[in-house]
Amino acid sequence: MSAPPTIVYKYVDQEGARKVLENRTLRFGRPADMNDPFDLYIDDLFNMDPKQLQARSIEAVIAGIASDPDHLASLVNAAPATARKSAGFLKEQSSEQRAALLCAISPDMLAKEYPGLAGFWESIARQQKAIAAQYQNTGIFCATRNHNNLLMWAHYAQQHRGVVLGFRTDIEEDSCLMMLEPVRYTDTRPNFYQPIYDLSALDPSFSLNDVADIRRTLALSKSTHWMYEEELRVVLPNGVAADQPARFSKFFPKELCEMYLGCRMDSCFRAEIMEAAKSINSDIAIFDARPDKATYAMTFAPV
Repeated sequence: MSAPPTIVYKYVDQEGARKVLENRTLRFGRPADMNDPFDLYIDDLFNMDPKQLQARSIEAVIAGIASDPDHLASLVNAAPATARKSAGFLKEQSSEQRAALLCAISPDMLAKEYPGLAGFWESIARQQKAIAAQYQNTGIFCATRNHNNLLMWAHYAQQHRGVVLGFRTDIEEDSCLMMLEPVRYTDTRPNFYQPIYDLSALDPSFSLNDVADIRRTLALSKSTHWMYEEELRVVLPNGVAADQPARFSKFFPKELCEMYLGCRMDSCFRAEIMEAAKSINSDIAIFDARPDKATYAMTFAPV
């Protein structure tokens, strides 16, 4: 994991800025709080029961039998001789015969030949439930690398009436912001169900570290539509108590190092928020945002 940028930024509206500065805390919300519905709909990734999954995976199972019968036998607790016999039969078939065979095989036929497959899929079903339950209580803090994004000023900073807060990660104090990781932008949603022979996700004996990797992949993956956000996230497994809407973690005073004031901010709030920020860190650098006269961008003048 690479180190986060020296300074990371949080776009907030006026009420959000008040809460951050009054309480000196960062909010870790659940995936359900994210504005992207794909951060919430984890159930979509587990929308097949074991029987359906087995049916979809027949081709992968057959390929596994042909390429590594002993490993498949150990995976589903089958007799090695049975797997080797199946592999030998498959290797004797032409490509046309194998294609016809694939069409003819049913999940029930496979289950009869390899009874251990049923227990294998049951284990996968238990794993999916455990991961889904853990993910719902995950705490996520979102930040960005960029304080000068017009879309984010409009969406997250109250149409330029809010602020952007800059935080410098405090290595000496072991800041939670040291755990920031970049979001991966992709056109393909992460999926718990990999081909049967990609055993990183489907081995029934996979470890707690494997569960954590799957959860992190889910929490750090977003559509390429969101690339402009240049997002970073801190992901805390089971970070939100079951009876709480969110988790609030203190930041160190010197971590609050910059603040950018929206160009539409009224004078009363401007005075209020500057006083609140300086009460935390008297050395904070504060800037006024101003529309550039020549381009579609903001310029920032020190206060």
